[in-house]
Amino acid sequence: MLNNIKQLLKKTFLYRIYRWLLRQEGKWFPALKAKREYKKIFRKKLNLHNPQLFTEKINWLKLYYYPNDHLAILAGDKWGLHSFLEMKGLAEIASPILYAFDSVEEICWKSLPNKFVIKKSNASAFNIVIRDKEKADELEVINTVKRWMKIPFGYQAGEHHYEKMQPKIIIEKYIEDVGKEWRLWCINGKPEILMTVHWNEEDQTNIKVGHLKRGLIYSNLEGVILDVRDHDIDEVKKSYVVGEKLELPIDLSEMIELSKVLSEGFPFVRVDFFHGEGRLILGELTFTAAGGFGKYIQSIEEEFGEKLILPRLK
Repeated sequence: MLNNIKQLLKKTFLYRIYRWLLRQEGKWFPALKAKREYKKIFRKKLNLHNPQLFTEKINWLKLYYYPNDHLAILAGDKWGLHSFLEMKGLAEIASPILYAFDSVEEICWKSLPNKFVIKKSNASAFNIVIRDKEKADELEVINTVKRWMKIPFGYQAGEHHYEKMQPKIIIEKYIEDVGKEWRLWCINGKPEILMTVHWNEEDQTNIKVGHLKRGLIYSNLEGVILDVRDHDIDEVKKSYVVGEKLELPIDLSEMIELSKVLSEGFPFVRVDFFHGEGRLILGELTFTAAGGFGKYIQSIEEEFGEKLILPRLK
């Protein structure tokens, strides 16, 4: 009976208005949306007046600082990042982009390589990995990207800096056997924590939309494991134990030095690296990790919340 009533309510005009208002909340009332989502996820109020925890400060930066930081708007965009790297004299570590389009009508399917990755430049998880173009449904891929271009990703979690970027469709070169990704959390220009991402190498689906399956390991820069989040891969939980040391990449010192250059002047930025084609590649720069809603152990929340010094607003 109760389910029947719920189904009837969903068909009413007022319910449709309610759903529309929820979709607009992140655009017109981002702080209200952030507070509501934070309460839902963490079961406590979001303190924006005097933020102390790491996630509270990421939300503060998301709402009040990064939407007005022109360098973060440039560097946080997968297309604009290439210009940012040129400014820093680091163009050689950029992820290879084959094409960039302003609309799906510009895409010439026949000219694309057999393997590639297609992304929306100012969004997260708007990715399609194609391992064999001949087996892909062109119309389905094009329609998916067309829907992406209509979605204001930056308003979904109140990350308005994304909506100040010019959205583009980018075609990246497919890189074999990425395996792991190394993400350095940089706080006030200093790398502080290493987040190791294990991508599921067994997932060889011809067309993969969104993120691949992954496992997350958080450690200090000496490799001592602080936390393990298996997400989708059970083996990660079994193989990595809090307090033990993980095997660090041999070029971690290079990643750290590059991160110092790339994070200069930013209160917080996550610098993502991976290896491919025999070299170190920068994946992206993320200024509002997990939209401010990532779940971390309390020691990370407190320690890195204390270290993150918020800037004064202009």
